[in-house]
Amino acid sequence: MYADRKGWEVGDVKVDVDYELESQEGWARFDLTIYLPKALSDEQVEKIIVIAGRCPIHRVLLGEIEIAERVERV
Repeated sequence: MYADRKGWEVGDVKVDVDYELESQEGWARFDLTIYLPKALSDEQVEKIIVIAGRCPIHRVLLGEIEIAERVERV
């Protein structure tokens, strides 16, 4: 969306995500690879990385997570 607003031709952007999960320890690691066109400048790539870090899901995963559970019998 950011690239579209800036008028940058990025074509299809591909993202691969691998992860490790240690549920007993409450630990997780996500390895992301973002595939961008070679024609983008270093400044454009850096800005896309910064904007991607502001993604709501990215921010939730980096922050503290609280889960409120409730059971309703119907």
